[in-house]
Amino acid sequence: MAQQGNALRNKPSWLIQQLRRISVKWPEVSKARSAARISRGVYRCASCKEEFGVKHVQVDHIEPVVNVSDGFTGWDNFIKRLFVDAKDLQVLCKPCHKTKTAKENSGRIR
Repeated sequence: MAQQGNALRNKPSWLIQQLRRISVKWPEVSKARSAARISRGVYRCASCKEEFGVKHVQVDHIEPVVNVSDGFTGWDNFIKRLFVDAKDLQVLCKPCHKTKTAKENSGRIR
């Protein structure tokens, strides 16, 4: 019975993980990636403006999916902020994305 209790507690994080996983197939993600494309397999980072190969860039939400100051406020808001238009996404190199994420995480309420 204890295992079932743990499974129930982990469902929100599991669901968040699955939604993020399918969000990469959202057509707007491809549009954002295409807008940052310089040539075949080469993209410009929206932050540092350097050029990187496809394996060295990530599509980022300009506004975090989970608001830094409010935290998780509900499924409707999470889904609305996860599946945004291409104008609300940007392509960042992995180092810039890591820096942005660390800055957002440092300001999160715990």
